[in-house]
Amino acid sequence: MLEAVLENDSRKAVNALNLALATWSRDIRENEKEMKLALEAMREMGYVILADTVAGRLAKVKITLEKGRLVLDTPYNPHFVAEVKTIPGRKLDGDSKVWSVPATKKREAWKALLNSYEGSLASGPKGLFRIEALSS
Repeated sequence: MLEAVLENDSRKAVNALNLALATWSRDIRENEKEMKLALEAMREMGYVILADTVAGRLAKVKITLEKGRLVLDTPYNPHFVAEVKTIPGRKLDGDSKVWSVPATKKREAWKALLNSYEGSLASGPKGLFRIEALSS
């Protein structure tokens, strides 16, 4: 990868980062910091869509903000379903099987995610992160 950077060849560099991400994904918890840095480097080089696609494939939970709503794309978990159903204004998109909640209910959404997917890797508007209790 250093060779690609020295040659100022962003395509080679991004390909090298993508290969590194594939290798590191075998042990996400061990390589999480490096993976975040690699994805950020891809974004910095202008490969935002590729970085977002790779992050989405690595993440178990995907959170997006659309039209003032948090869209929560998660694997099926009956505990999560029960919790999200308690959030006022929640909606289930029957076709895509994803829940959305008003963005104003982000604390309630976080609590439901934390109770059902703690420790899981997630992707959100700011990139990859791990679902963990927030420190006070």
